[in-house]
Amino acid sequence: MKRIYILFLLLSAALQAQTYTMQDGSFTTCSGTFYDSGGAAGAYSSNETHQITFCPGTAGNYIQLNFSVFDVEASPFDTMTIYQGPNTSGAIIGTYGGAASPISSCGSGIVASSDPSGCLTIRFVSDNAVEYTGWAATISCTTTPGGSAPTGPPNAVCSGANPFCANAGPLEFPNISNADCVQDAPSVITSNTCLGSVPNPAWYYLEIDNSGNLVLEIKQTTGPGGTGTGLDVDYAIWGPYSSASSACNSFTLGNVVSCSYSVAAIETATIPAAVTGQVYMVLITNFNGAAGYITMTQTNSGVAGAGSTDCTIVCPVAVGTNPTCGGSNGFITISGLDPSTAYTVTYSDDTVPMSVSLTSNASGQVVINGLNAGNYTNILTSFPGCNAAPSSVTLVTGSPPVFNSVTGSSPICAGGNAVFTITGSPNSIVSYKIGSGAIQTVTLNASGTGTVTVSAVTSDTTMTITQISNPATGCTTPVIASKVITVNQLPTASITYSGSPFCTATGATSPVTITGTGAFSGGTFSAPSGLTINASTGAITPSTSTPGNYIVTYTIPASGGCPAVTTTTSVTVTARTTASISYPATSYCTSAPPQPVTLTGTGAYTTGTFSSSPVGLAINSATGTFTPSASSPGTYTVSYVIPAAGGCGNVFAFASSIVIANSATASITYPSDTFCTSQGAQSVTLTGTGAYIGGSYSSAPAGLTIESLSGTIMPSSSLAGNYTVTYTLSAIGSCPPVVVTTSVTIVVSPTVSVAYPANSFCTSAGVQAAILSGTGVFTGGAFTATPAGLTIDSASGNITPSTSAPGNYSVTYTVPSGGPCPPVLAVVPISITAGVTASISYGAASYCKGVAPAPATLTGTGIFTGGVYSASPAGLFINVSTGTIAPSLSTAGTYTVTYAVSGGAGCSPVSALATVTIIDGSTASIGYSSPSFCIASANQNATIGGTGTFTGGTFSSSPAGLVIDSATGMISPSASAIGNYTVTYTIPGVGSCGPVTATSSVAIVSSSTASVSYSSAAFCITDGTQSPNLTGTGSYSGGTYSATPAGLAIDPSTGLITPASSTAGNYTVNYTLAASGACPAVTASTALQIAEPATVTLSYPIIKYCTTAIPKSPILNGTGTYLGGTFSA
Repeated sequence: MKRIYILFLLLSAALQAQTYTMQDGSFTTCSGTFYDSGGAAGAYSSNETHQITFCPGTAGNYIQLNFSVFDVEASPFDTMTIYQGPNTSGAIIGTYGGAASPISSCGSGIVASSDPSGCLTIRFVSDNAVEYTGWAATISCTTTPGGSAPTGPPNAVCSGANPFCANAGPLEFPNISNADCVQDAPSVITSNTCLGSVPNPAWYYLEIDNSGNLVLEIKQTTGPGGTGTGLDVDYAIWGPYSSASSACNSFTLGNVVSCSYSVAAIETATIPAAVTGQVYMVLITNFNGAAGYITMTQTNSGVAGAGSTDCTIVCPVAVGTNPTCGGSNGFITISGLDPSTAYTVTYSDDTVPMSVSLTSNASGQVVINGLNAGNYTNILTSFPGCNAAPSSVTLVTGSPPVFNSVTGSSPICAGGNAVFTITGSPNSIVSYKIGSGAIQTVTLNASGTGTVTVSAVTSDTTMTITQISNPATGCTTPVIASKVITVNQLPTASITYSGSPFCTATGATSPVTITGTGAFSGGTFSAPSGLTINASTGAITPSTSTPGNYIVTYTIPASGGCPAVTTTTSVTVTARTTASISYPATSYCTSAPPQPVTLTGTGAYTTGTFSSSPVGLAINSATGTFTPSASSPGTYTVSYVIPAAGGCGNVFAFASSIVIANSATASITYPSDTFCTSQGAQSVTLTGTGAYIGGSYSSAPAGLTIESLSGTIMPSSSLAGNYTVTYTLSAIGSCPPVVVTTSVTIVVSPTVSVAYPANSFCTSAGVQAAILSGTGVFTGGAFTATPAGLTIDSASGNITPSTSAPGNYSVTYTVPSGGPCPPVLAVVPISITAGVTASISYGAASYCKGVAPAPATLTGTGIFTGGVYSASPAGLFINVSTGTIAPSLSTAGTYTVTYAVSGGAGCSPVSALATVTIIDGSTASIGYSSPSFCIASANQNATIGGTGTFTGGTFSSSPAGLVIDSATGMISPSASAIGNYTVTYTIPGVGSCGPVTATSSVAIVSSSTASVSYSSAAFCITDGTQSPNLTGTGSYSGGTYSATPAGLAIDPSTGLITPASSTAGNYTVNYTLAASGACPAVTASTALQIAEPATVTLSYPIIKYCTTAIPKSPILNGTGTYLGGTFSA
């Protein structure tokens, strides 16, 4: 047969892992089996050329192939080449064919990627002649670049041990030879068995079915079936165990039931008194190292007292490989049979009974080929000793690929690319056509996505999907699906404005006219800065625009897949002409000469014509000059009109009214001919005939304040005197000037101010005289005071404080009116204040320094509060605002306290005195050398400190229990009760100072004792964990354990020791209880010995002797006390 499956390949198949045959394609996977194109049961074909790529699904992983079979004709006829990476551009790992195999001489078939992509690419080419059976490799992923080689057959280590059933007949298997490069069994085997070496190990386990003795023959020869030359074989058997998995960690001398290290090719092993359900582990080693076969047979089967083994653990295992889609190439592999043995296999194919005769291969496998999908049940072989229930296998056909969707980038613009996206089963091939075109295909990627691009389309484009197929399974799924991508045409547009150029004087907006094709409406308008334009409608507003030439742009935004479209037009905005006209004057005498116009403006402002209204002004329409002598007297308006141009209408300019008049007369008067300087502005009255207005006013001599245009005079800012006011009307044209006058007199108003020697007077003050000053006739007035209460003389203004009521007053002096001037007033404030009295006192005449601050008591009349306190001599701590004294902050002594307060406005200051004495009190503090004392401590003296007379006090404590000397404060811990105490020291009061107390806290704590021991003073290193015995007094628990010297495994919290984890030797175990309060640390110790058990090996110079040989002495080697034993045989 073609395949030799190792155990992990069979397990993978049992899990129905994915299989991959040689083909064209790329696959993402980290599991499965890779076969040649013939699959698991067939050979590859002639004239093959295929390239396949395997990639991991996770970054940082690397594809690893493990070839278990490689049978390919030698290169150059048939060749497999393996490349690093996702294609053949990577480095070549190897080229294989014939003797050049990926399977090494030591049995390793590992080929792994080290490319950053983690991929491997395999290319296979066969010629047109001989075809071999091909290859099989498991697929896995590793995180090690380049992979790692296996260590040999699974049962080369204990954890991979194979099951063995003695009832089924002799067990024969190819041995493990030196060429297999398998590591020796671990050194724990040689340390705990008779085996001096353990090369080429093979592990088996058996389970007892019926209790009894088992005798096993173990034989090794160069040929199968016991043929050929015998080879040295050795063994060891351990047990019993509850399971095979528990055996590999329990190899000790105590559970070795049988062992041999002889040179014999046939060994006999005995398992005595085996019990049903027990498991025994068997190690067989190929000491010789040459290739061959090993058989293991139970030789006492059927003998009275013989036990038997459970064969259900070695029953054949049936594993199915699914057929490709709709095919009949599935197969069932039955493993666990004897090699090269004929078997009859019966089974049910969907309830139809079937029977086939097959011969197992060298690996003990048979294969039932040509199966389609279905349920295969009751699979039985003629394998002896197997009592398990029949096997069942279900084969399923490859899953049809799934089509998910077709989408497209719709809509797009004519001339663009139509892009279709197809999703479905990864790595599937999708068939499609564009419009009515031919069928095409696209391969979906590992994510199940593919894209198709149709370039430069001009109309709606349709993709129709017809089917999806999976090249790996051969399955095809018909599909009816389509997608239409809408193709839109690019719009066109043009814009125009009617009426350009536009005048800035145009008030209305000017609309745009837009034409085009397609979706040309809905765009936006824009223009350079200066043109006012509506971005939505395109309407422009000339009146708010800056004159100039503009390019207006209309933009249709991108839509329907088409880009934005723009078009432009030109617009001109012109400025309206402006003009203004004026003449030298506004009024002219009929005798005046012709008067020219002054014309200014912007633009073409000189092209207008002049006119006037009403009729009567003789004016030149071209030049604007008018002739007063030819005009009728009257008032005229001159107009200048510029005709429309550049989109702008007529421009009009108007001059101020022109007056044509005959000669004028005038007269002026004021409300009075005399005014007081206290009066306000005085207006003039102007009358006359003709053009008598528009003249100017003046006065003489200087000193009169007069407004030259209106004639208004200001007496208040003028000097006293007599003045002549003149009104002058300038000559108009040929008319002479007009001059008229009137007289005005300005008289001065008196001023006055009144004052007193002061503004505030005490009621004890004498009569106070008024002081008058001023200008003009300011004397002879009268004095008054408000409110009532102030004694004042109305003629002289003298005031009398002693007969006045205290309060605030206003004194007014009034000068009566004279001529045009009104009365004059002068006001001064006066305050009459009553006198102040004050006295101060304290609650005591003397204070101890330790008392709280003492406030002052203040009494008096008038406004006696708000004063300032002081003390003399220095040393008294006093609040200057409140008078409160602080004895604790002051120096002992007698002080005079002074309170000073202002007497009020016009009154003298007031002082009040008090005497205070500060007495210096005492302070005290006490302490001990420590806040706590062990009850075993000696007597402890108190330390006393303080100020003043702080000695001579008495000591006490609370609560009861502390023994203390009331005079000295000495405490006796040994005579006291354990507890926490407060010691109080009291000094009696002296004078005004009360008693003084000081306190200190003291704790009396108990001491502890401890002792530690173990159940024995010595333990064997094989003993279990040992707990300590801890005793003591007081709080002796809670300490820590340690051991010296290093080497003893001890728990520092519990003292638990573990001999098995310790080094043999003598130790001191210490238990330490840390110091507590004032009590010192406590330490207890005990001695321990950890002893190592003796081991011994016995040998002789050789193991085979002739009966005539001389006596031979044994050779003993061991550890510990291994001498002194006895020999027996």
